[in-house]
Amino acid sequence: MEEKKEVMFYGYCDGKAMHIYNLLNLFIPISITVISAIILSILSLVIKEYYIMFVWIIPFILFITLIIDIIVTKYNDKTFLKDSKKKHSYTIENGNFFKNNKYV
Repeated sequence: MEEKKEVMFYGYCDGKAMHIYNLLNLFIPISITVISAIILSILSLVIKEYYIMFVWIIPFILFITLIIDIIVTKYNDKTFLKDSKKKHSYTIENGNFFKNNKYV
């Protein structure tokens, strides 16, 4: 007889979680552009073409976007997620996925 296998965990969907998700979405392009800018800066120093340093404008603009997102956007649960469920239960039972005890 096969034993019942079950994994249960909780997920939260509130304003703070949405804010963290948005910050992570902005972090990836900022990281890619900073790494590209570093590589191109080293290249510009090697070939002595310093106008290539203007590539730092792109990560700067993305970083300013990140700062504006942190300062301006207020994920207030009273207005942002009004009348929505904030705590969800997830269960994986014998290969079946359930959200709030409903099969998904």
